Amino acid sequence: MTEPTARYRTRALVLTAVLVMVLAAVVVRLAYLQLYRHEELARLAERQYSKTIPLRPQRGPIFDRNGSALAVSAEVESVFALPGRIADRAQVAAALAPRLGERPRDIEERLQGDRPFVWVKRKIPPVAAQGIRALRLPGVGTLPESLRFYPSRELGAHLLGFVGTDDRGLGGVELAHDRLLAGEPGVALVERDALGREVTAQPTILKAPVPGQSLVLTLDATIQYIAERELE
Repeated sequence: MTEPTARYRTRALVLTAVLVMVLAAVVVRLAYLQLYRHEELARLAERQYSKTIPLRPQRGPIFDRNGSALAVSAEVESVFALPGRIADRAQVAAALAPRLGERPRDIEERLQGDRPFVWVKRKIPPVAAQGIRALRLPGVGTLPESLRFYPSRELGAHLLGFVGTDDRGLGGVELAHDRLLAGEPGVALVERDALGREVTAQPTILKAPVPGQSLVLTLDATIQYIAERELE
């Protein structure tokens, strides 16, 4: 065997050995990730491709002893945004402003930062929400909610109490029976691609919210009205 041939064979053997070691290291690394970090990596991938959002249930109605409605909830919708997914926030704010009846700069302020989720405006009429969806703005969507109102206005207000923006009872019967009236929240999924951009225009409902139960009081609305008039 000549000297050049021997040198060539030696170099080939060294190169082969290096490639084998590199491939072995890759295989060992993949095996480690698969065996020991599979669940962790799966969670990271899930967070990268999706985000879950809670859905508030419709609050149960309250009736007097004769079946007259004292507190009911109407179906409305709320506009949300994923600020980190909006490239031109000024443009998005300008598009939303006339449909929400607000100034563009006020909406743009809510879109600042890199928060994963922010409410743009809560509890708007369904027809207004439909107009928002028609715009197909990146990082903007709507979710169903409910609006609490009292048909008899101030009648029995001290007894009925009231609810906050999250539809939880803050006083009176609304607070005392909050667990019964509140229902069970649902879950919606916002899907995204590898770059974090939304794949679907609207969230996918993973679990529908369960409406709250109705409550019948021993109160008679007519008698209550007369009593309150006499006390004025």
